[in-house]
Parts: sequence; C-alpha cells; structure tokens
Amino acid sequence: MAKSKLDPIQRRNLLWGPKSTPESLKAAGREHLAAGADYEALQFFVRSQDVDGFRSLLARAVERGDSFLLAQVDQAHPGIVTAEHYSETAGRAESLEKYRYAVWGYEKAGDEAARKRVEEKLIGAQESSDAG
Repeated sequence: MAKSKLDPIQRRNLLWGPKSTPESLKAAGREHLAAGADYEALQFFVRSQDVDGFRSLLARAVERGDSFLLAQVDQAHPGIVTAEHYSETAGRAESLEKYRYAVWGYEKAGDEAARKRVEEKLIGAQESSDAG
C-alpha cells in the first residue's frame, strides 16, 4: 500500500478547509489513486462524491482482491457495488491466497459454499504457520 504525499494535517486541511472545492477534492483523490494510496483517495472521493473515482476504486479492489476496500466503496456510494463484484473480488483474493479477504468477500456475496471452502483453506494456512 502506497503512502499519501500529504501528512495527516495537510490532508485534513485539504479535505475540510474552507477553500476546498469539489474540483480540488476530485483532483487530490485522483493523485492519491495514481500513487496507490487507495484509502486516502477514497476520503477525497467521498467528500467530493466523485462517482468516477468510486468506479476506479471498485475496479482496483476487484483487481487486487481487496474485499475491504470494496466494502468501503459500497458504504460510501450505495448501489455501485453488486454481489457479483464481491464474488469476483473474493475469487481474486482466493487466487492470491488472501484467504481472509476471500472469506469476507464470499460472505458479502452471499456464497456460503465458497465461504466455507475458503475458510478451510484459511484454517489450514494458519495451522501450517503455527507448526512451522
């Protein structure tokens, strides 16, 4: 995960400052997105209600198997994320051996069989790491 170019105080001032405009917030969100600072970008997209920014984060979440980022996008802009997105994200997470992300994504997708299957993989991975 990349780091924001702004320190927390600068980010706060840009997000909530009296001179902030929707355009400046969208631009800051895109800069953070380009730098890989997804969760910081999300803050700017939420503040500016940048639907294209939400879509970009949705695509990135699916690509990276990041069910938690997907859920944040879902919470920030209800209706943009579907059960299919959660399922696709969970599948990607499973292929990347991000089992916690996959379990959670399948749960959000409503796919109980897949959730249980991956939960077994997670338990096995934990037991292997505990033994070694």
